[in-house]
Amino acid sequence: MTHKINIITPVLNGEKHIRTAIESVLAQGNVPYEHIVVDGGSTDATVSILKSYPHLKWISEPDKGTGDAFNKGCRMATGDIIVMLPADDCFKPGAFEQVFKTFSEHVDCAWVAGYCGIINDDGNEIRRWITLYKNFLLRHHSFNLLLTECYLSAMAVFFKTSLMSELGPFDIYATTEYAIWLSIASQHKLYVVKEYLASFRVSRGSMTGSFRNFPATRALLAAKKYRGSHPLAFAVHYCNYLKLLVAYSILNRLLK
Repeated sequence: MTHKINIITPVLNGEKHIRTAIESVLAQGNVPYEHIVVDGGSTDATVSILKSYPHLKWISEPDKGTGDAFNKGCRMATGDIIVMLPADDCFKPGAFEQVFKTFSEHVDCAWVAGYCGIINDDGNEIRRWITLYKNFLLRHHSFNLLLTECYLSAMAVFFKTSLMSELGPFDIYATTEYAIWLSIASQHKLYVVKEYLASFRVSRGSMTGSFRNFPATRALLAAKKYRGSHPLAFAVHYCNYLKLLVAYSILNRLLK
């Protein structure tokens, strides 16, 4: 079977790094893919950049955030595999070949995940100890382990388009990728690629923000769905959440 990857890139005012994201897709070589960019109405040079790449399928209109943009991208998709690539992030060379190989070798494969590095604004690798920790957890993946904390990175997770009919659209206000991974993991085996497929970017100042927008809070809400059936794993998740909350609160104070 010939597979085709749909890369969906939600973006808003992403002129700083979106070229890097697009070029990382182009660098994948002669493999079937479709790159869909959903712009939320950027006021910087993002749209001009998109116009300079004729291979892109893109729209630009106001939306209600990443979940809304991703839903739009999924409706535009024509391939059988989907991955989200935020405009700040990028793929590693050869990533798609690794993904195609895994899907082709396992007829029951519904989703694939690989390693993902962390880079700064200059593209240099940072926080290697976090990456090594997440890689270790990924190698030992199980649903219960994933329920204790999220060690998957969206740009290194590829899943069958057909799963969208099972999962339904993203909740445009509340759902994080973690909720999607939990939903898939509860039903389907994860095939792990022990190679680096992508990098996600952490910009200076991104650790700050209000408690309401704290990513771990949304992850906790996603995990609560499984509290009754997996109480011990949820309890571990809650303890991890409290530790993260304390750590982020300290960092926010130090960065002010």
